[in-house]
Amino acid sequence: MGLTPFSKPYGYAHLKRMEKEGDVAGLAEALGAPRVERSGNLRAAAVTSLRRIGGSQAVPAVCQLLLQDSSSAVRCGAAKALGELGDNAALPALRTALGDESDKVQMWAIGSLGRLRDRDSVERLVAKLDDSDWGIRSFAASALGEIGDQRATVALIPRLQDSSSAVRLAADRALKRLGPGVG
Repeated sequence: MGLTPFSKPYGYAHLKRMEKEGDVAGLAEALGAPRVERSGNLRAAAVTSLRRIGGSQAVPAVCQLLLQDSSSAVRCGAAKALGELGDNAALPALRTALGDESDKVQMWAIGSLGRLRDRDSVERLVAKLDDSDWGIRSFAASALGEIGDQRATVALIPRLQDSSSAVRLAADRALKRLGPGVG
């Protein structure tokens, strides 16, 4: 008799074996298994494996984790994975994650929006340049540079005088990417 999704072991060794085999469907299925659902560490391991394998088949399950998982570590991993998976189907979930309660989740979502060059997020990312957290401001500046939309130029210039050196550096690099004579 074959194993059902709920009778598979889904421990770390099993998840790693699926990663090695490139089993995106199996890893996505594992996210719904009771043992994995109960363990933030196993969910995070499954997301990492999906990120390493790649493939758009994983995007819906990873988006769901980004938006609904109780663990901020899992949501961070999901946001990072969605950027690396490179599928624009993740953009709505990443935009929604800009409002996550965790600054770290927001930062990974911002980074992934930049990586995916999401022009529809420019206004939201410009707003993040005024966040009280220097990490969010820095990630937003970097993402705006990656996106390459000239609408960000005016908002980035004042960040050259930011109280955080990381934000100043990110703004300078972003402005240089946006074009000569800007930064």
